[in-house]
Amino acid sequence: MRVGVYVDGYNLYYSMRRLCGRGTAGWRWLDIRALANSLINPGYWPDARIDKIVYCTARIPDARFTVSFAYREEKGSDVNVASHLLLDVLEGAVDAAIVISNDSDLQFPIQQARLRVPVGTVNPGPTQTAGRLKGDPDDGVGRHWWGRLTEAQVKSSQLTGPVAGYVKPTEW
Repeated sequence: MRVGVYVDGYNLYYSMRRLCGRGTAGWRWLDIRALANSLINPGYWPDARIDKIVYCTARIPDARFTVSFAYREEKGSDVNVASHLLLDVLEGAVDAAIVISNDSDLQFPIQQARLRVPVGTVNPGPTQTAGRLKGDPDDGVGRHWWGRLTEAQVKSSQLTGPVAGYVKPTEW
């Protein structure tokens, strides 16, 4: 089973920051593939393998990092996640999908994906899963599941060593 993983990076980052602690080290050097592999439940999808990872994020508009305040506004990460998810599902590029986000704006694309492939929905933060992202495990094609990211999963899914010449900053 080819699994596509669709990550709302903006939602993931700010949720992990709440989950693990803003000033705490040990969670920012994240290995998305390792995290995705830790999320797959073989009981639901016994033959699953990560085939594709799509990471969408948003820029901080007009941010000035020389001051103590930056206005943050999400610009399109949820739309990009939805677009990639639906294109891959409709084109038959994946047999199942994992969506890492708690953005209720993803309700419609996730519902549509569930009609065609099994979908795992992962809430990356400590808050309740958005009601609009819930459903029934047997909706559409079935075998859907919901999960919540834990601090332990984040901390055990860190990159090891330098990556492409970049070294993990100590405060990360």
